[in-house]
Amino acid sequence: MSALVARQTPARLLPALGIAALGAAAVPLAVAVGEVSPKVLLAGLVAAAGLAALALAGHLKHALLFCFVVALTYNRQFYSFDWLHGDLGGRGLYWCPSDVFLLGLLILWPLERAVARATGRPLAPSRTGPSTAVWLLPLIAAAILSSLIGSEEPIGSLTEVYRYGKIAVLLVYLRHNLDRRTSLVAVAALGGVILMQAPISVLQVAFASGQNGLTQIFQTSEPSELARRAAGTLGHPNFLAPYLLLIVPPFAALGLGLWRTRLGYLCALLAGAGALTIVLSQSRAPIVLVSLAVVAIVGILTQRRLMPPLRAVALTVAAATLLVLATIPLLGVIEKRLVGDLGASVDFRAGYNEAAIRMWEKSPVLGVGPNNFAAEIRHFAADRYVLMTLDALSTDQARDKVHLRSVAPVHNVYLLIASEQGFLGLCAFLLFLGRAVLLSWRASRRAPAVEGLFATGVLCGLLAEAAQQQLDYSMMWDPLLSTLALLVALCQSIAAQREARP
Repeated sequence: MSALVARQTPARLLPALGIAALGAAAVPLAVAVGEVSPKVLLAGLVAAAGLAALALAGHLKHALLFCFVVALTYNRQFYSFDWLHGDLGGRGLYWCPSDVFLLGLLILWPLERAVARATGRPLAPSRTGPSTAVWLLPLIAAAILSSLIGSEEPIGSLTEVYRYGKIAVLLVYLRHNLDRRTSLVAVAALGGVILMQAPISVLQVAFASGQNGLTQIFQTSEPSELARRAAGTLGHPNFLAPYLLLIVPPFAALGLGLWRTRLGYLCALLAGAGALTIVLSQSRAPIVLVSLAVVAIVGILTQRRLMPPLRAVALTVAAATLLVLATIPLLGVIEKRLVGDLGASVDFRAGYNEAAIRMWEKSPVLGVGPNNFAAEIRHFAADRYVLMTLDALSTDQARDKVHLRSVAPVHNVYLLIASEQGFLGLCAFLLFLGRAVLLSWRASRRAPAVEGLFATGVLCGLLAEAAQQQLDYSMMWDPLLSTLALLVALCQSIAAQREARP
C-alpha cells in the first residue's frame, strides 16, 4: 500500500508544482514591469485565483491554453528590457500578456511528463513527422543573416529573430501537446474571442469610442475617421478585421456543414458575429474577402457532396440578408467609409509600396535588416504624406504610455519582408505560408466530418488572409502570427489523429 501511495503522490503534487513554478516565473516579470495600476493588480489577482482553482481541479494546462489564445487579442506590448539593450524605441524587446500563459505552458510541460513517468501513466501519443517549426527555420536563418550583414543596427534587428523563435517554440509545444481534448479547448478559445470582440465592437461603433480604451468605451472619443470604426481589443480596425478574417471561416464551415445540429447553430452564430464585427471595422478588403471565403467554403462543401446545392444557396442568401439588416442603423456611416476616401487610401498605399520597392532594390538579397523599415524609409519616400504619417505613428508616446508597438511600415507584408529581409526572407516566408496552406488542404481532405470541415474553413481563411496581406502587414504582428501558428498546428494535429486511426 505504501508503494502505491508513493507512486500516486507526484500526480497529486502536479497542480501545486505548477502553481509554484508560475509564481517563480512571475518574480522577474514583476520586477521588469515595475509599478502597476490598482486595476491591473486586481485583475491579475483574480486571474491568479482562477488559475489556482483550475490547477487544483486538474485543468491547469487547458486553462493556460485557453487564456493564451484569448490573451493574444489583447494587443499590448510592454518594453521592459531597455536595461538590457538601451532605448531602441519600437524596435526593442517586449513581452505581451499572452507570453505569461505561454511561459506557464512551457513550464508545466516537463512537469507533466515527469509526473507521468513517475506514476506509470501513459504519456501523450507521440507525433510522427517533424513539427511545422522546421518550416519556420529558413525564415529565422534569413532574419539572422539580414540582421548581422544587411542591418546597420543589428541589435534592433535581432529582436525580430526573438519573435520568430517564440513562434517556433509555440509550434513545437503544440505539436507535442495537442490531443483531441486540448484541440477542442483551443477551438473553444477562438470562439470565445469572437464572442468577446463582437459586443465590444458594437459598443465602440455605437458610442463612437473606437479610439478609446476599454475603460472609456462608453465615452465618445475625439472626432476622427477611427471613432466610428470597431477596433475591439486589438487597438485598430486594421488589426481586428484581418485577425477575424483568419478565424471566422472555420466556424462558417462548421456552421454550414453541421446545419440543423446544436453545434452547427452555435458555429453559425459565431461566424455571423465575427462577420458582423468585420463589417463594423469598416475595413474594405476584409469585408470582401470574408464574403469570398464563405462562397469558397460553400463551393467546396457542395463539390464534396457535404451540402445540397439548394441549401447552400439558401443559407448564403439568408446570412447575407441578416448581416445587412444588422448594419442598417449604421449603413450611412459604413457606406461613407467604404467609398468616401477610397482614392486617398489607394494613393497612400501606393506611396508606401514605391518606397518599399526602392528599399528592396538597394539590398535585394538580404534587405536592410528586420525592424529597419521605419528607420530607412526617409531615404526612399518622396511622398510627404507618408513621412507625416510616419512621424505621427513612430513616436515613443504610444510605446511608453499605452504600451503599443508603434511603427509605420509598408501596408503590404510581402514588400515589408522583401525590403527588410530581402529575397531570401521573402522566399522563406512564402515557404512557411505555403506549407500552412498545404497542411490545411491535406487535413480537409483526409479528416472525418467535423475536423475536415474545420480544416476546410482554415484553408479558405488562410487563402483570404494571404490576399489581404497585399494591403496589410498585420500577419507580422503578434496576435495574427501566433494565431496562424495555432491554426497550422491544429491542422497538423487533425492529420496526425487521422493517420493514427486504424
